[in-house]
Amino acid sequence: MHGMKKRLFGLLSVLLPLATFLLGGCASRQEHSLRIIHTTDLHGNVFPTDFKALRPTSGGMSRLASFLKAARSERSELLLFDGGDVLQGDPTAYYYNYMDTTGTHLFSRAMNYLRYDAAIPGNHDIETGHAVYDKWVAGCDFPFLAANAIDTETDKPYWAPYKVFDRNGLRVALLGFITPAIPEWLPQSLWTGMRFDDIIESAKYWVPFVIQEEKPDFVVCVLHSGRENDNSNYLEDAGMTLAREVAGIDVLLLGHDHREYSRRVKGAEADSVLVLNPANHLDKVSDVRLSLARKGDKVLHKRVEGGLTDISRLAPDSAFMAHFSSDEAAVRRFVNEPMCVSSTEISSADALFGPSPFMDLIHHVMLSESGADISFAAPLSINTDLPADSIYMYHMFAIYPYENFLCTMQMTGREIRDYLEFSYSRWVADPTRQNGHLILLKKDVVASDRFKTMYPSFNYSAAGGLRYTVDVTKPIGERVLITGVRDKMSGEGVYKPFVLDSVYTVALNSYRANGGGGLMTEGAGIAPEELHSRLKNSTAVDIRQALIRYVRRTGRVEVPPVCDWQFVPTGSVKEAIARDRKFLFDKRKKITR
Repeated sequence: MHGMKKRLFGLLSVLLPLATFLLGGCASRQEHSLRIIHTTDLHGNVFPTDFKALRPTSGGMSRLASFLKAARSERSELLLFDGGDVLQGDPTAYYYNYMDTTGTHLFSRAMNYLRYDAAIPGNHDIETGHAVYDKWVAGCDFPFLAANAIDTETDKPYWAPYKVFDRNGLRVALLGFITPAIPEWLPQSLWTGMRFDDIIESAKYWVPFVIQEEKPDFVVCVLHSGRENDNSNYLEDAGMTLAREVAGIDVLLLGHDHREYSRRVKGAEADSVLVLNPANHLDKVSDVRLSLARKGDKVLHKRVEGGLTDISRLAPDSAFMAHFSSDEAAVRRFVNEPMCVSSTEISSADALFGPSPFMDLIHHVMLSESGADISFAAPLSINTDLPADSIYMYHMFAIYPYENFLCTMQMTGREIRDYLEFSYSRWVADPTRQNGHLILLKKDVVASDRFKTMYPSFNYSAAGGLRYTVDVTKPIGERVLITGVRDKMSGEGVYKPFVLDSVYTVALNSYRANGGGGLMTEGAGIAPEELHSRLKNSTAVDIRQALIRYVRRTGRVEVPPVCDWQFVPTGSVKEAIARDRKFLFDKRKKITR
């Protein structure tokens, strides 16, 4: 008996240390996980109402609140980032940017309520000017990041370049970048004290710096920049280039180009990079899951998974709506201000095919406000209809959706012609060479495609105050024939000879005046550095304000014709226009009542 106890004790003396060793080894293996939610390009979409049309809308912050409430109820750690373009796009943003400027900005309060962890500014945020976006940033309880937005006094980033988060046992480095093409679109007065460096060159410094200095488990980059670049002056959309050329990035969260994307792409090293873009309007979010297993100091595995999650049809969060009910009511009162009564229905779709009452109104306001000889303007939206009925403040946002300033510049007649040649080269094609279509369409386009035109309509620039034709059968560069310029001293409908060597005063928006779309630079042939010297004047308020003043003063949206141009030859063009109307607008729903 005594021997048996001795043998048992000996066996236990071997097994117990072994069990302790094995159990201790298992316990040392640690699993960590973290979820990242990314929003971008929400463009003022806070409440479940489209205040440009006074109708229900999808997505938005009120639905994001519902999504986050459910996500956080899972008790898993979560980081929430935004990729910019918050302060523009809906009357809600405009109201709190320029009308009710007392107290903390609504978007600061709403983002704090949703518990954002970091944000990156976008070009449409910068467009509001320092007074607005500096106040927005100051009211937020989280950092703004933009490694390539440089303070010209200190030569250091204007906002923080990156932020490191230690959550749930993981160390995540977040770097922010903003598109560097802002000087092409916005006057310098809106971004004084800053310059915008190339994203790739900036990332080549900051990504290795963060990896070496901060030792993160994961590196995430949020860009207010899209996937593939087509800007000849700037690397505006740097996503794929960044993924291919800068090593060490695990996740790229894109924005700016409003194009949905979810894919792994081959990175600068052997590992792939998860690239996500939930597009705009906050109908979807980027939804990323990070996980990592350690045993001591050794990483056993590291995973990055994710995709896009649709939140467009979730029920708005009742607590969010109650919290911001007074803000929602204030915006509703603002947009419901009566402006005038229209006797005819006016559609922006007509602007694609020739002069239209819709564009006449914009040209008329620009010319009367500036006193210029000629105006250049584009159909900024081709999905806007004004009713033959009461017109309210919200219609002003449908007519002119952007906060562009009104500029006047000096241009020669030859530059004006070349500008128009460039515009129409990206607008129309010879129908006999494009399957009977007049509007220049993407290759292999189908009716269900969201983006059908080769170039966006906001770069289709037509002229007011000129009489001309555009012969689509002629070679590019030889299509535009200008036969007259309006005689301001002789009343409406009177034209005088247009002279290529004469100098004219031209009204155009600030986006175009700064070189946006390439019409002034590639088209008119004016060097980018010369644009500022051509500027005669720039208004202190946006063109929409001029439009609002005009409608209030005159009580009408119908104006005498300002545009006098047409596509020729009329026979074949007429058939192509009918075909394009059906192809582009057959299933379109009117967005304003």
